[in-house]
Amino acid sequence: MTLQERLSGLITAIGTDIKALFTRAIPAGGTTGQALRKSSGSDYATEWYTPSVGVQIDDAAASGTKTYSSNKIESVATAAANNAKNEILNGAGAAYDTLSELQALLQGQDSSVTALTTAINNRVRYDAAQTLSTVQITQACANIGLGEPDTNLASLYTTAKA
Repeated sequence: MTLQERLSGLITAIGTDIKALFTRAIPAGGTTGQALRKSSGSDYATEWYTPSVGVQIDDAAASGTKTYSSNKIESVATAAANNAKNEILNGAGAAYDTLSELQALLQGQDSSVTALTTAINNRVRYDAAQTLSTVQITQACANIGLGEPDTNLASLYTTAKA
């Protein structure tokens, strides 16, 4: 059985369970603007209700009951993107902060590129078919966190939910 067939079996089993859960989890009814909430401490006890307060905007502090304005959200997202860029570049100067500048730098490093190419050719490909031994397949799966490639995932799931 291939990994794709095992994953397909697992997904089918999970999908069946999710459909069954939705019939218990979301009650029928409700109208535009209503929200779903717990009506008591009993299992599956929910009800539709109309919230009495609209959304409040507060740019001063994060909150579980209020939201930032779109301007504040944009500024926070932009700052996060800039921080990520700075972290990725790790202080690289302006001469090396684009892909074309990095390409020019690498083209001047032919021996390093040759060594890198050799190392890449010893890796598992994703752009072309490749013949691997059972040992190589098992090692590749372990390296990328898939574990044992012949595990019957649907069987594990069925056992776990029993």
